[in-house]
Amino acid sequence: TLETILVSAARRNELVIGKYLTIITISVITVLLNLLSMYLSFRHIFMQLGANMGEFQLPIGNFALILLLMLPLITLFSAILLSISTYSRNIKEAQSYQMPLLFGAIMLSMVSFLPGFELNLGFALIPIVNFSLMMRDIMLNNYNLSYLFIILGSTLALDFITVYISIKLFNRENILFRTAEEKSLKFWGKSKKDVLNLQFVMVYFVIMIIALYYIGGSWQLKDMMNGLMKTQLLLILLPVLLIMRVSKTDIKSTFRLNYTSPLNFLLVIIAALPLLLLAGILGQLINYIFPVSENYLEALQNLITVKDSGLWFTLFVVGILPGICEEVMFRGFVLSALRKKGIWYGIILSAILFGAFHLDPFRFVPVTLFGVWLGYVAVKTNSLYIPILAHFVQNSLTILITNYAENISFINFIIIDDKIVYWVIIPAVIIIYLVIKGFSFLNPKNNLVQDIYK
Repeated sequence: TLETILVSAARRNELVIGKYLTIITISVITVLLNLLSMYLSFRHIFMQLGANMGEFQLPIGNFALILLLMLPLITLFSAILLSISTYSRNIKEAQSYQMPLLFGAIMLSMVSFLPGFELNLGFALIPIVNFSLMMRDIMLNNYNLSYLFIILGSTLALDFITVYISIKLFNRENILFRTAEEKSLKFWGKSKKDVLNLQFVMVYFVIMIIALYYIGGSWQLKDMMNGLMKTQLLLILLPVLLIMRVSKTDIKSTFRLNYTSPLNFLLVIIAALPLLLLAGILGQLINYIFPVSENYLEALQNLITVKDSGLWFTLFVVGILPGICEEVMFRGFVLSALRKKGIWYGIILSAILFGAFHLDPFRFVPVTLFGVWLGYVAVKTNSLYIPILAHFVQNSLTILITNYAENISFINFIIIDDKIVYWVIIPAVIIIYLVIKGFSFLNPKNNLVQDIYK
């Protein structure tokens, strides 16, 4: 009915607002039914347990506050869904497009179940995470009104931005009436063996995240090191190799298993410590804005402590295996699929997926930036061996510094009271700049700087 609606007297902006309000109305009804169901369920449980309802009052006010909090979240997702639906030509396509959004929302909302995550100013500005933590605090009757207003205000601002984008999309007839296949968001290409495309990669990534969370998580809970080893080999590396085999995709060219200058290996080793220091400083700034709990820091420390597992086994599990398995998946399979839309598009999007894959909101930004670096060296040198080495050296340096820092005088000079001194930013940036110049000199054919402007 879209063509009929467009020839009516209503303007495009009015059509968008009408669709937007329709989605909001349906969503509000759904939320009201869910809240009513929750209230009746709690009431039934208390009555079945023989609780005296005269002495125990269900927090009706808290349910009302949750409803108030849900309204801007409803409007935000309604606007996002409206933007997504603009690209769909039927209901089936629109429902398919919702899968990544739904899964991402579920993963972000689960932060309230993780220990050590408390609502603060930083988390109050992160969509979905802020609502999840605030709802938990409301149910516990331990909430801060100032954070509530910040959440409402920031979400409403996002609403306006998303609705504006929807209006812009709705005014583009090349999207509304497209016929070109490349403008479709279908999950599969024309060829069933074409696995190197954005749609297949996104579906595969969602499946891998689910497997990592449930299967890999259960393995690691039983035995951390053996669980990590099985996760890397069976969940990350093996599926990619099977996909390449089944689709009969050329592994050598897809994964860039090419020889390269030995000096490229030397350059990534030189860049490892400066990158690690810059990542550490970025982590300190993130910790200042989003304070990290002691439990989280202790768990992270235990992961790279060699006391129980031994140095060589820890280097193998935390250094070598991620260097090979994760690079095959992200700089091999994922980057090769995404770079069809542009080299930097592939590098940046694969890095974002790489950061999200670690399921750690505190390390998302540093890991994503490291992913950009790994993608850059992979494309620049046209060899997967370079990011494999870079990844291995980076993880290994982290293990060595964490366990043996007190025995290294230089480390004690730049790390004081468990904090990296900020003056190291200058020499670190200079070294990285010189390393990039070195890559450009050794690999002049792959000019990624020019590709930025294409």
